[in-house]
Amino acid sequence: MTLAGFRWTESDPSHPALFVALRIIGYDWEEKPLPLKHDGEGNWSGEFDLPDDLRTSYQFCPVRDTTSPDWDTVMAAGEPDPRGSVELLACGAWGNKKQSSILEMPGAPPQPWLARRDGVPRGTVKHVDTGREWPKAIDVYTPAEPGKEPIAVVLLDGEAWMKIDVTTTFDNLIAEGIVPPFVAAILSYPFGPSRVRALTDPAYYLPYLLDGLLPWMAEEFGVSAHPAQTVLIGQSLGGLAAINAGLHAPERIGVVLAQSSSLWWTDGPLTGQAVIDAAAGNPVPATRFWLEWGVFESRVLVEGNRQLIEAMAPRGYQMKSQEYQGGHDFACWRGGLAEGLVSLLGSRNYVAPA
Repeated sequence: MTLAGFRWTESDPSHPALFVALRIIGYDWEEKPLPLKHDGEGNWSGEFDLPDDLRTSYQFCPVRDTTSPDWDTVMAAGEPDPRGSVELLACGAWGNKKQSSILEMPGAPPQPWLARRDGVPRGTVKHVDTGREWPKAIDVYTPAEPGKEPIAVVLLDGEAWMKIDVTTTFDNLIAEGIVPPFVAAILSYPFGPSRVRALTDPAYYLPYLLDGLLPWMAEEFGVSAHPAQTVLIGQSLGGLAAINAGLHAPERIGVVLAQSSSLWWTDGPLTGQAVIDAAAGNPVPATRFWLEWGVFESRVLVEGNRQLIEAMAPRGYQMKSQEYQGGHDFACWRGGLAEGLVSLLGSRNYVAPA
């Protein structure tokens, strides 16, 4: 563990904060705000022991109207670290729409594919409005040199991924020859009830993917229709939906990258337990899986993912899994996305640069 210090300075002296907390997003301290101490002159600070290899996003939460707020009030007050040197996560945080700041402890694993590089050719993005509730829009990424019959990638929760420039990661991986060229359909829709309904109902999302989206990608963008060259990527409920698709439609979706999958989910046509039971009891598909989750996520999420691995491992699934030092957090997922694509599509001899 390493002691990390945080400092926030009052930004509105006319309406000063009565309570200020540090919110470490996706960490097991969620719903247990870490209060900062006030020096009486508008400065709030605190020091906390954090894992040496933790990566997380965080917010300061200044509450101005009560000294003992509930957790919803704390979340709603969250704002990024005002220090200009801190990297911001543009997609916001659960509980409010504001950006988060990113904390990387000294031992956090590298994320070498995030930054735009000089000389790397950029792919193009075509935005398509669907006229549907889910997905509301599709951003189709095509690399600078797609080649013949590129791999088809479908990425869920594009509403967040486009805000954090996921296509730069795609450009870097493809330009360096780490993975073959691929075309990515990035599905966008607001976080909320329509997302939950779609991702937890296979009768809704699977026909759309199998009979609508993938044939359209083949016709319009020339992607491969081979299941081994069709990748579905999801996080949280999207991870649950992606794993289920790989188990039940392996003849069309042969590669699954699932992050922090909500295998604790109990409400709706699709439950986490049903997915675990299918992995344990159904014939083993040819689908290849790459699964990850954070050790500091909720206990039920971690246990659900471990149960899935226990169901898959003895049956000979083509599967790799890992636990990372972080939580339910795009700050972690954006690096894991690249790592998963390299594992699933890249050379076996590839080693990520330090």
